[in-house]
Amino acid sequence: MSEETPPSASQTPKAVPGAGISWVGALMLSLLVSALSAAGAVKIYHDQFAVKVVTVDVRSFIEDLREKSLRGEISEEQMRQRFDLLEQRISHQPPGTVVFLKEVVLNHGNEIQP
Repeated sequence: MSEETPPSASQTPKAVPGAGISWVGALMLSLLVSALSAAGAVKIYHDQFAVKVVTVDVRSFIEDLREKSLRGEISEEQMRQRFDLLEQRISHQPPGTVVFLKEVVLNHGNEIQP
């Protein structure tokens, strides 16, 4: 058996520049992947599962129609059409949307315009 001699300094393999990743680089990559994953999860939750709240100001709508009706600006048929339009806008909200009266919501957020 032959005895192995340690390689001399001239025989040691040289490290290829850029072949490895430092611990700082690994940490930065890990943080980037984590941040992108969290942002993606929040976006998917918001779009697919979160309940959206919209409001409708029925009181102002009725007062406006009453005033216009008393002044003769709109007919009874036009009043019915506007009520039907409001009902359609309320009933055709996307899934996961809840409609509240404007008076009961602290921050009025998105509002359905009659």
